[in-house]
Amino acid sequence: MWWSRRSAHGSRVRAASALAGGGGGGEALPSQTNAARARRAVSETESGQRESTATVRGRRCAEPPDIAVAAFLLDALWSVGPKLIPFLKTACLYFVLQPDQPCLSTVCFKCLPIISLIIFIFLNGISFSKEHAFSRRILTGLIFSCFGDAFLVWPSCFILGVCMFAVAQIMYMTAFGFAPFNAKLGAFVYALSAMIIYTLMPGLDGVLRVGVPVYTLLIGTMSWRAVARIQVFKKPWTWTKFCGGLGSILFVISDTLLGFHHFHGPVPFAQYSIMSTYYVGQLGITLSTVDTIDNKISVAKR
Repeated sequence: MWWSRRSAHGSRVRAASALAGGGGGGEALPSQTNAARARRAVSETESGQRESTATVRGRRCAEPPDIAVAAFLLDALWSVGPKLIPFLKTACLYFVLQPDQPCLSTVCFKCLPIISLIIFIFLNGISFSKEHAFSRRILTGLIFSCFGDAFLVWPSCFILGVCMFAVAQIMYMTAFGFAPFNAKLGAFVYALSAMIIYTLMPGLDGVLRVGVPVYTLLIGTMSWRAVARIQVFKKPWTWTKFCGGLGSILFVISDTLLGFHHFHGPVPFAQYSIMSTYYVGQLGITLSTVDTIDNKISVAKR
């Protein structure tokens, strides 16, 4: 009987091994073969996806910088462009009408583009939280700029207008911050500001002999801080920082033309040259609020 039990036990072992590794000649069962093929297909698919992703990333990295910058600008234009339509329309309306008489209608047409930029900031999103401190400061600067535009319509309120714009420059300056510092750029800006002050001083009198130099230093400092944020060759930079820096430069050009026109000599096409650089400059500074991630980081450091 013992050999019969041994024979039965051998039969069970052979049956179990047939189920585990295949029957008869050691061939795999059809279900196990299909499962193995499926696993190989999934593995090959994942490997191909990783290779294709790496290839796409390599192609993106290999793209020329000009193409990458153009892609970013097009994407930005697509996202913020519709919100800027009121600004574009009101700015064009101002240049078509060319209001120059000291009256309320002139104030309205002159201030409408800046009011449109204020609305743009609200549409882009703003709150009283710390992460929106940058946008709030730019917004405050725009509001004081709007008051400055209104006061400058009347020649008798010129000093009040300069004071309003001085507050606006301080708000922009605190928004842009003082990091990174870039002392060389600051020295260049202050040297240029000193040349402008020296040129305008003979045409100034009274309180303007103090007010205009102080305002020139304020707007120069604002432009220095805006341009210093770009840092093209040191770390990744954003198109909004570039817009802020370019806008500050155009703002400086506009006010420099205004100063030369009033205190040095007539500037050809003064209204077009002064107001076009001014509006585009304010637009660039306003667009710097679109970049929320980097602004959160910069605000947290200050």
